[in-house]
Amino acid sequence: MVTLRLIAMAALSFLAASGAHATEVKCKGNEAMLTRYLGMFDEVFNGRKLDRIAEYTSEDFQPHDSAPGTPKGHEAIRLLVTNMAKSFPKRKLTNDLIICGGDMVVAYQTVEGINDGPLFGGIPATGKSFNFNWIDICRFKYGKVVERWGAGDALGMMTQMGFKLTPPSAEAK
Repeated sequence: MVTLRLIAMAALSFLAASGAHATEVKCKGNEAMLTRYLGMFDEVFNGRKLDRIAEYTSEDFQPHDSAPGTPKGHEAIRLLVTNMAKSFPKRKLTNDLIICGGDMVVAYQTVEGINDGPLFGGIPATGKSFNFNWIDICRFKYGKVVERWGAGDALGMMTQMGFKLTPPSAEAK
């Protein structure tokens, strides 16, 4: 846990000090892990090649940023990629910064796309575009991702797609 915090703090410190949009990579000595991460990123998340999930993630893969009741293992990634493809078929993730340390890879990403498909729970597509930042953290074991954490500006994304944040009314108290 301390390693995860240190990597996240280093990534956030670097991001605060730079305004660069080109991919910056800090992974000296961790080239094999970086190659695995980039393969998963390109083939599974951007390429939507579901048949490649087992090559990059362990059978007991644990997603830490999913809703309660979300399955673990390969099915967790399959469900995520499938749902994203339905709601955002033109979605694209771009790595802006990647830092590797120990058994972890941290990536600061830009996510952009258009909501062309129904959202979760059957909400109709808005047809509006979005662009926001995301942090992806993966822990590797034996060359495969065993855990993944993610956090991003979901409120910013929803606002760009036309959703309104309504404060609670005084009557609700």
